[in-house]
Amino acid sequence: MDIRSFASLENDDDMKLNDICKVLIKTADPISFDSYTDDRSTGSFILINENTNNTVAAGTID
Repeated sequence: MDIRSFASLENDDDMKLNDICKVLIKTADPISFDSYTDDRSTGSFILINENTNNTVAAGTID
């Protein structure tokens, strides 16, 4: 997505640093969540690399 015009860009199946993407995340166990517009604290998330404990992504839930 172009952040200036919000136009969709061609999908090359490769995410780069600071890209904005829409993704589908599957979890091993059920999780509780809300839409970001309903509750910011349970409608946002971060993904952490379990080997390094580094944050690898952050996002909001539609």
